[in-house]
Amino acid sequence: MSYCINCGKELPDGARFCTFCGASQTTVPIQDSASEQQTVAEKPVVLVTPDDGKKRPHCLWGIGLFVASIVSLFLNGWVALVAFGAIFVLSIFILVKKGRLFGFAITALAISCIGISWSIFEVARDMKAKNQIEVVEEAEAEKKDENVDESRGDEKVERKESEKKEEEPAYKEVEYAGIFFQVPKEFSSTRILDGGFDCYSDKSDNTGLIFGSITDVGLPKNISDQDLQELYDKVLDQKKEDSQLDLELKNEKEYYIDGILCKERDYTFSKDGTAGEFRFAAIINTDVDGVIIAGLLCLDEDEADQYADVYDTMMKTAKRTSGTGTDTTTRNSDSSDSANSNGVDPDLKAYLDSYEAFMDEYVDFMKNYLDDPTNVAAMLDEYSDIMKRLEAFEKQNEVYESSDMSAADMEYFIDVTTRCTKKMLEVYTN
Repeated sequence: MSYCINCGKELPDGARFCTFCGASQTTVPIQDSASEQQTVAEKPVVLVTPDDGKKRPHCLWGIGLFVASIVSLFLNGWVALVAFGAIFVLSIFILVKKGRLFGFAITALAISCIGISWSIFEVARDMKAKNQIEVVEEAEAEKKDENVDESRGDEKVERKESEKKEEEPAYKEVEYAGIFFQVPKEFSSTRILDGGFDCYSDKSDNTGLIFGSITDVGLPKNISDQDLQELYDKVLDQKKEDSQLDLELKNEKEYYIDGILCKERDYTFSKDGTAGEFRFAAIINTDVDGVIIAGLLCLDEDEADQYADVYDTMMKTAKRTSGTGTDTTTRNSDSSDSANSNGVDPDLKAYLDSYEAFMDEYVDFMKNYLDDPTNVAAMLDEYSDIMKRLEAFEKQNEVYESSDMSAADMEYFIDVTTRCTKKMLEVYTN
């Protein structure tokens, strides 16, 4: 057993080089001559670094960590923090192990320290921003819930208001000479015109519903149709004259209000450069010995078109009362008390009964004509009157057919009109 002459490590016998430090184990013989000593002195001395026997990290580790630190600069948040933390630990490891090219490891360590600091700052900032967003979202959610509660409260208020509006009628009833009219709520302003006529005007005060009546005029109970027509024309002509307007006739028509003849004229006029329209109707109610004027006065022609349907509906829904001076409450109670046990509206029943009575008269007239066709001249006046009345009844029937009737009303309406049709067929088939 031998030992290294350089590091002193134990070597196997006959070893020429040290397996630890690599030093040659051949001894140099001492030369006595001065020339040989000079030659040995001139040879270079090789210094071999002692080795502790531990394996050092490869130089590529330092380069790799340096590159990784540069790449990590482009990362954000938690990812960057984890990457810089790993680089920091590995750099410390390489420096402790005295790896080759440790300058790269030192640079990677410095960069990782900076990166860790910046990543911690970014993570803290993101967490703070996230918390703020959560606070804002919670506030918005609470506000949304409050808005929902408010909207529900508003809906309840609106529902109550709508229910209240539904409970309140959309019109008010006025009575003139035994006829009830339903005046819409928008005509809320009331004043009295010259001649004693009542005017219900809208908010613009450009359109108004006009009513007037005269009772105890001395009408005969059995007034002839011809005299009645003349009286209607006289009343309408007088109203045109009283208007003090330059009226131009636009249209004229007849219809029935609860079995009572109504004649209406539609006029146009121009006042102060503005075109207007004046519609008024005459209703002669022989039951109460009264004459009624109902009209629609529009100072603006555009509003005339707008309120035309309102006026027509008011006239179609007008009802006859049992007498003069009956208020709305009395009328409602009387109507409910006088309603038939089968549920038919008494006003409708009265009209249909009058219609059937007229059809009986018409059937008798046609039978007389068919029995003696040569007596045409004597029956011409009566025929003209009957045809006018028939046309008026047919128009009123169309009004009832287009309106909403209860099941009982519809059944009675169909029953009466079917009986009248059968009577007509019997005349022409016999």
